[in-house]
Amino acid sequence: MKANSLCAALLSSALAVVTIAGATSAPANAAPQVSMTRSMVVFAGLERELAGASSGHDQAATDRLLSPDFELRPDAHPGEPTTRADWLADGAMRGSGTDEISVRDLGDVAIASFIMKTPNSTSRYVIDVWKKQGNDWQLLTRYQSALPASDAPTEDKAPTGKG
Repeated sequence: MKANSLCAALLSSALAVVTIAGATSAPANAAPQVSMTRSMVVFAGLERELAGASSGHDQAATDRLLSPDFELRPDAHPGEPTTRADWLADGAMRGSGTDEISVRDLGDVAIASFIMKTPNSTSRYVIDVWKKQGNDWQLLTRYQSALPASDAPTEDKAPTGKG
């Protein structure tokens, strides 16, 4: 329960930062930034590694990257989290890609948000809460929401470096 309170507080803080950043962003005609920050590179790599480990049934890598307390909070039933075991058993819950990734690194906790393409070609908006465990990062909670087809990226977009 304590982890969920921490995650909720972090998510709330992240949304406030995004809202403030959006209010002070550059004019619409400004050139987009396309360089990735160190955190974006690190967490995009962790997301790819987790997707490969979980779909390739690499138990050692999955155990290293996925917290024993992991839970998925889907948009359809946010009050009914999907457990780690159920998420791993259901390959349809996973996808690939970290389009438009943004990372908020808070020291021992990091929040990564991105658009993930699923195997059935739909897109999902994902917010992952990672927690530092020793020298490694483990995914603690994933919040996931289906994107309407009109909001889904039509091609791979370079990260903007914003957020």
